[in-house]
Amino acid sequence: MKNKEIKDSSVCMDLDENFGKKLKPECFFAYDFNKPEDIPKEMLATFDMVVADPPFITREVWEKYTTAIHMLLK
Repeated sequence: MKNKEIKDSSVCMDLDENFGKKLKPECFFAYDFNKPEDIPKEMLATFDMVVADPPFITREVWEKYTTAIHMLLK
């Protein structure tokens, strides 16, 4: 992201921790989409927007992403 303000207030959630190497620790969360219930409580219902990029598209994957997105959005 080029906009520093948006970048600093965003969180990248990914299983690949390499994505977090260029981010502040509070801007990265190691996340396995198979475990949407593992999202930290302090992150629940705190996001205005969620951008999702699933690794592959199946009904099961979309359902897990939908669960997580509903948990994250205000």
